[in-house]
Amino acid sequence: MTDKEFRQLKRSELIDIIYEYQKQEKKMLSEIRRLRSRLQARELKIEKAGSIAEATVGLAGVFEAAQTAADEYLAQIEAMNRETGKRCEQMLQEARAQADEILIRARAQAAGYLDEEKYKYPLDEDDYEEPEEAGEDFEYIDC
Repeated sequence: MTDKEFRQLKRSELIDIIYEYQKQEKKMLSEIRRLRSRLQARELKIEKAGSIAEATVGLAGVFEAAQTAADEYLAQIEAMNRETGKRCEQMLQEARAQADEILIRARAQAAGYLDEEKYKYPLDEDDYEEPEEAGEDFEYIDC
């Protein structure tokens, strides 16, 4: 409307127009508030997405460091297992060598006893015969 048309309107008509404009203004203000809150929510989501991305990058570094530490630990354990296995094998060989040495000495000593007649039974076969006369004071019991 032009200024001339406004001037020709009655006071009640002008009040109605003002009232309609105020209603539209309230609607517009509420729409602005709603859109601003949606905008803030989106900005917050974008901020969080950036924070999540940064956290993901940081966590990736932490996981890489943890994996490296775990790999080093496993390598150390494998090295210790190999070393322990070598020591066990060496001890086993030494024990076998000692056992062989003991067997050789025992066989030689046994052969020496048999060859030199150093080894005797504690009793001869004659010691197992029954006595001819036991005597009066002695009563012989056959078991």
